[in-house]
Amino acid sequence: MVQHIIYFKCGHASRKSNQRLLEYPPLKLLNILWIKLLLKATKDKTKYEYKMRGGITKVVHIQSKRFGGKKNVPWTDVEEYLKGYIGIEIENEEYKDRIIIPKDFPDEYTGSRYTKKLHGAVALAKANAVLGLKELIKSACNRRFVENMDKKHGVDASEGWYRYDIFFSLPAQGENEERARKNIFRGTLIVRRNVKGNELYDIVNIKKEASKPHEP
Repeated sequence: MVQHIIYFKCGHASRKSNQRLLEYPPLKLLNILWIKLLLKATKDKTKYEYKMRGGITKVVHIQSKRFGGKKNVPWTDVEEYLKGYIGIEIENEEYKDRIIIPKDFPDEYTGSRYTKKLHGAVALAKANAVLGLKELIKSACNRRFVENMDKKHGVDASEGWYRYDIFFSLPAQGENEERARKNIFRGTLIVRRNVKGNELYDIVNIKKEASKPHEP
């Protein structure tokens, strides 16, 4: 499945105002038309768009779903798919962090406590986000450092953790792929840091966003 990139401004959540993470440029009408044109790109799209525009980050558009039906997500299949990424190193475009896919990532991604609690659209979103894994790592933004306080990760996260914001879209359930409405999701990409470098750990806090700019 080929992905391409659409862009939104990467904002920060406000505790006081409960401000949404996604913020949009001021020219709303032009921005809406721009996004609609990008979302109508056909499944034959073969190139990724990485044009940076100031403080604007990227949304990875995943053209079609591969994993899951209406009831169950085949996590075993997702795990097998992820094994093909083991050992690959991907550079984040904004921070130049080189992030490695470790051998235990497929099991953690599909079998973590967070994953086991998921259901419905969010479970499907996490399962199919792997189809754009490289692009999600490249386009991740708003990096934060978190000190490791868990003895369980005293070795594999001895240098702490990085958290990044990611954004991706998937076709709405049951709709024709070429004319499908797009559901946009955001999440947190977690990277553990140790003497080996930066290792991808999981994607959590996945939430559905508006499929087009909302009025404040």
